[in-house]
Amino acid sequence: MTVKAVSGQEKVAVMLEGHGREELHRKLEVDRTVGWFTSMYPVILECLDDVEESVILTKETLRKVPNRGIGYGLLSENKEEGGIIFNYLGETEGEKEAGRIYRTGSSVSEKNRLPGSISMNGIVRGGKLVFAVSYDRDKHGEEEIKEFAQAYRERLLEGILHCCSRKGRKITPSDCTSKGVTLEDLKAIRDNAQGYEPEDVMMLSPMQEGMLFHYLSDSESTGYMVQNILNVDGKLDSNNIEKALSYLSRRHEALRTRIFHEGTSTP
Repeated sequence: MTVKAVSGQEKVAVMLEGHGREELHRKLEVDRTVGWFTSMYPVILECLDDVEESVILTKETLRKVPNRGIGYGLLSENKEEGGIIFNYLGETEGEKEAGRIYRTGSSVSEKNRLPGSISMNGIVRGGKLVFAVSYDRDKHGEEEIKEFAQAYRERLLEGILHCCSRKGRKITPSDCTSKGVTLEDLKAIRDNAQGYEPEDVMMLSPMQEGMLFHYLSDSESTGYMVQNILNVDGKLDSNNIEKALSYLSRRHEALRTRIFHEGTSTP
């Protein structure tokens, strides 16, 4: 959203930087390693105007990256540098170290070349999210970067306000138990769910598909209907029975399950 607001681009390539400590197959002993790990991998993001669409599409794009990009630097022969480097360092809320800190100059040489033309590093410090933006002075001017940083701040606040104002959770395809669910499938489900937000989406088993097939072929059939009749002596409290059934449905998700087949890629 920021890039589109500043430059009007429809897509942007961002080089993401991570901590590089993903567990791939077995635990590696790194306690005697000097320095730090890092991984860098590119993603192409759509530049959208709508906040919700931008959040959802970005989330889905990032979750599709295998092993959070750990293999890109090892296997890719394309070492071209990206335009924007983005790194979120996490949260640092530890106690301040005792003693005095003596500055001996910059920790990074001025001759050190940035891997991209714009580098963004974010961290939560003292309960506040802070971003530092570095840039290549040969490619960007100071006023241009100030405009970019201000636009990023505005779009970030817009995204935060949107997410905080939502009531309840809105799932996306990567949240679903079954893989292969699309955004179009979720839209079709929401359109037919009478205002209810789905908690999860699962494909039908072969047996369930057969039951749905027979129901659609003959909706009047009672072939899969089972009824139990109980004789109860004494007076029944219908309100308590209703509450008990409500508690059961909250506890067991199978009792809250609905089958959707219209408008979805698969039932």
